Amino acid sequence: MNLQFYFEKLNDSDDFKKFFLENPEAYFCSGFFTIDFEGQDNQRHIDYYVPTSKKIISFRLDSSSDASVVMQEARPDVEGDFPAPEKLNDEIDFDFDEIQKIIREETEKKEKGTKVNKMLISLQKRDGKESLVCTVFVSRFGLLKINIDFKGKDGTPEIVFFKKKSLFDLVRKGD
Repeated sequence: MNLQFYFEKLNDSDDFKKFFLENPEAYFCSGFFTIDFEGQDNQRHIDYYVPTSKKIISFRLDSSSDASVVMQEARPDVEGDFPAPEKLNDEIDFDFDEIQKIIREETEKKEKGTKVNKMLISLQKRDGKESLVCTVFVSRFGLLKINIDFKGKDGTPEIVFFKKKSLFDLVRKGD
């Protein structure tokens, strides 16, 4: 599946059409995706920021073509000012299978024999460009932090940051 498949599904939903009619200033600001290789915790969220209310509205989509789209507020009202999320290009596209392959190949290169259990992928604007910020849970209580940028005119995904951590390190340090 690719990201544009989910945008098409979103644009066809009645909830999204109603939301956009009521919030024409809203813009695409993030995406969040989980890929669970051991369980059934696969999620797909496409988020829109509404400047007038300073809220982020998340649309949860199922991968099957006949499932519904569920709208929910992702960021409740908070006191004080916070920076508005940057606008993302809603024509960006990437193939989830290709991203999985890139992560698995890099993991195998750098961490031989490590099994990928679950991927959390956040699409966001980082350093002025669309990027995937990934947290990958691997065997032996490992955790990988991976950033993927889209390079070149064709937007080829490329790993620009790769760091391994242990879940035990996070518990001790409170990272």
